[in-house]
Amino acid sequence: MYGIKKVSDITGISPITLRAWENRYDVIKPERTDGGTRIYTKENVDDLLWVINERTTNKVTVKEAMLRLKEKKEAISPNVESVDLDRFQPEIDTIFDALKQYHTDLASDRIHHLLRKYDYELIFHHVFVPILRRVGEHWQNGTLHVAQEHFISHYLQRFMQQYFHQIKLQQEQPPRVIALCPPEELHHIGLLLFSIFLKRRGFAVLFIGENTPIESLIHVIEENEAKLVCFSVTMNEHAISLESTIKRIKQNVSTCPNIVIGGNGVNHLPKTLESYILIGGLREWTAWHKKIMEDAI
Repeated sequence: MYGIKKVSDITGISPITLRAWENRYDVIKPERTDGGTRIYTKENVDDLLWVINERTTNKVTVKEAMLRLKEKKEAISPNVESVDLDRFQPEIDTIFDALKQYHTDLASDRIHHLLRKYDYELIFHHVFVPILRRVGEHWQNGTLHVAQEHFISHYLQRFMQQYFHQIKLQQEQPPRVIALCPPEELHHIGLLLFSIFLKRRGFAVLFIGENTPIESLIHVIEENEAKLVCFSVTMNEHAISLESTIKRIKQNVSTCPNIVIGGNGVNHLPKTLESYILIGGLREWTAWHKKIMEDAI
């Protein structure tokens, strides 16, 4: 809980302006003590920082940012199981068809419309991921050629990277995370999505990406005192060879970090690594995050 002066220090917004925004827009409403003193929750502070980011990044007015925040809060349930995925199907079709024909103006228009209306994690998981799955299916069926597959994947990846870099950590010494693909593994969009999930929840994520040599990994773990290392594997042979990589980490890193492994190749991991597997989407990731926070990673 924060008093209005502390919130002013965190956000850079004067107490007068904070009170004016509360009365004028009726979106960010702090609690009140019996004596009428405003008490802000962490969610209130996060919402204020979100509004500030919208003003800076998307060049909108406070009124427009508050409207977007209100729509976002109304549109998204904290319980990800309650999300109606069917609502996004027409947009998925439109964006996929546009990108297949390299019509980036139309695709960007639809994506920005969704991002104004819904939380970006919701869009990444329930619009971008289905599009990427469709891309893979069409490529395998021969209805997309390699250039189209690369173009669509890179186009969507750039949106995700933009949001990853915009996330600001509030904690002074957040737990450090290394996110990477093992040697010769080149597919890292799922890893980027998980990195966004972690960074948004307060982890300092060092996103290294694809094809990371084991010698470099050991060095970067030690240098950053990483508490968690996230691997992504999509190829069967990379999943099998990951056992030796993790064994070398345990042998060479003085304080061995926690490990999590995701990606389509996890079904081929050796049994010794099964306890590190994390599959699924937002629902499963949220449950995993709740557990590690309880265990005080």
